[in-house]
Formats: sequence, structure tokens, C-alpha cells
Amino acid sequence: MKINVAVAIAPLVFGAAAACSLVARAETSDLDVLRSEDGMPAHRYISQHRLSCGSRVFELALESPNPVRLTELKVDGAEVSTAQLRAINAQAPERSWFQGIASSCTLARQSLTLQLSSPQGAVTIPLSFKDGVLIQAVPGR
Repeated sequence: MKINVAVAIAPLVFGAAAACSLVARAETSDLDVLRSEDGMPAHRYISQHRLSCGSRVFELALESPNPVRLTELKVDGAEVSTAQLRAINAQAPERSWFQGIASSCTLARQSLTLQLSSPQGAVTIPLSFKDGVLIQAVPGR
């Protein structure tokens, strides 16, 4: 009787060990890693956005990561000045990653908030517009 129990339990133990071994060797998914066309991890990427907000159309291009840089900002096809882009980019921490854009809009006023993450925590860069003209780009950390 003892021999039969041992023979019956052995496959269960071996099966459980094999299952644990397979789980231990399972590779994690690479879904959180952006990849280039050749399959290599992307070290730099550009995120382009076009959105309607109130009566205006905004086009943004952000280069990420480390640090995030707003490389293009157009309102109804007109580019925001280089000096204004520099002022916006000066607010991004040296180590940062682009997360998204929040918006709040009326016909005359538009507000976009660039959402970044950094090792120190979340960072927001608010951009306010009146009739499509950038009126402020103040730190919002």
C-alpha cells in the first residue's frame, strides 16, 4: 500500500516541479518597450498629436525620453516661436518621459497640459492660449 501511494504521488510532485520550472523560465512581455522597425529597443521616439480644442486645431510633436522635448507646436497651422518652445522645454526635468496631454477648451480659451513622469514623480507643464495665442507657459510641477 505504501508503495502504491508513493508511485501515485511521485508524478504529482514531478508535474508540480515541472510546472514551477516552466513558470520560472517564462519571459516577461516586452509590451512596455517601444521598438524600432528592425526590432531593436527604441532609445528615442517622437510622439505626434493633432487635436481640436475649442475653435482651434493644435499640432504637437514631442521627442522622448530623457528629457522630453516639445519639438513642434502649431496652432491652426501657425508655429509657436522657438523662444516659446525653449521656455516650455526648460520646465521638463532632465530625466523625464512623456505620458499624455490633458485639455480644457472653450471657444476663446484653450488650455493644454503636458503630462510627464520623472524619477521624482509626476510633472505637468500647463500651456494656456487665448484665441490661439500662447499667453503663458508657467511651471506646474
